[in-house]
Amino acid sequence: MKIKTKEILPYFLIWISFMYHGSILKSQYSTLMDVVAIVAIIYVLSFHRETREKGIVTFLGLLLVNIVFVRYINGGGLGITIWTRWMIQIMSIYSAYLLNKEDFFTRFIKFMAFYAGISLVCFTLQMIGIWKIITPSITYGGMQFKGILPLHVAGLHGDKVGRNLGVFYEPGLYQIPLNTALYFILFFQDKMLMSIKKQNKYFILILLALITTKSTTGYIAFAAIYVCYMLTTTRSKKQKGFIILASLAVIILIDSLLNGENSILYNVVIGKLFDENGFNLAASGSGFYRVRTIEYVMEVIRKYPLGAGYDIYNAFILSQKQYLNELVGVECLKAFAYYGTPQMILTYVYLAKTAWKRKRNIIQWILVVFLYINTTMAQSEIFYPSLIILLLLNGDSEKSSTSK
Repeated sequence: MKIKTKEILPYFLIWISFMYHGSILKSQYSTLMDVVAIVAIIYVLSFHRETREKGIVTFLGLLLVNIVFVRYINGGGLGITIWTRWMIQIMSIYSAYLLNKEDFFTRFIKFMAFYAGISLVCFTLQMIGIWKIITPSITYGGMQFKGILPLHVAGLHGDKVGRNLGVFYEPGLYQIPLNTALYFILFFQDKMLMSIKKQNKYFILILLALITTKSTTGYIAFAAIYVCYMLTTTRSKKQKGFIILASLAVIILIDSLLNGENSILYNVVIGKLFDENGFNLAASGSGFYRVRTIEYVMEVIRKYPLGAGYDIYNAFILSQKQYLNELVGVECLKAFAYYGTPQMILTYVYLAKTAWKRKRNIIQWILVVFLYINTTMAQSEIFYPSLIILLLLNGDSEKSSTSK
């Protein structure tokens, strides 16, 4: 049976976008991955006119102009490399959508279910000790992992032990595409070219993968997705939703009773948000350093409202030697320091306005904006493909009339 290029390309572009959430494969083979991604995007733009959408091209052009501007006024350490990464992150996932809008959601769900299944099998081998024996060692960022880069990696030290990392160096990155897939299943059922029964199977599979990441950010994101789904869905679907919610609550309760301070609830929520004095955002190490990061970022923004670039920002951080190696996350705020306050306001307004134009209801719009802020406050990128596609689409596509 002859396979058409247009049927393979969307999956390949989705795979590229998946790896550009922060996979170790992308980091270890950065130049090769960039070349492959750029060639794929140029090919799609050259031979598939439907992917040449004026709005997104203009948006990318303005991002490039801003990088040149900040580099001109401050030197800044900004260059074509950062723009290239943004272009790949945005165009890989959006081109996959534009190639065939009707099939995109189904393809994305199938792709994520495939990787969720692989990661769950590998995670099981990881937890019983077999994965460590049968896979080679990988060194990344001074940390040790065991795994096969395109399939699954396991952390050997610190808070990465006993967590499902997928192909990424930390579970907070894996949760991003997982939660996007769950969002699509819940909110875009009418666009899926598959039966409800199959959607439910994929939902459970992807949810299990999310649970095993033990990511606080991921759990908060899913909770928000599920609450908003329950607020906007029909009565019959709400009944099914309550059953799923009750089942998850029972599982979490049993885990807490059996494992105490080693339970998921304690490690992922209570231990990070509370200390002996009560509620405290800085209760965990990462929480404390995230608060410290926000303080320093706001200082740079105050001094360089039009953008400091990387060099000036990093020079300031170097002066804070006590916390040099521990400043984390809050990338959506760091962007104001790097690229300029008015420029980032325009960028965020464009994304929020695009999501507003394509919204089904205001709750869904609030949700996708929250998901973006929730993740970019915890991570180190502003254009994660799975987040951007939520903002660019947010309900806008043709309804499918076919079930498979």
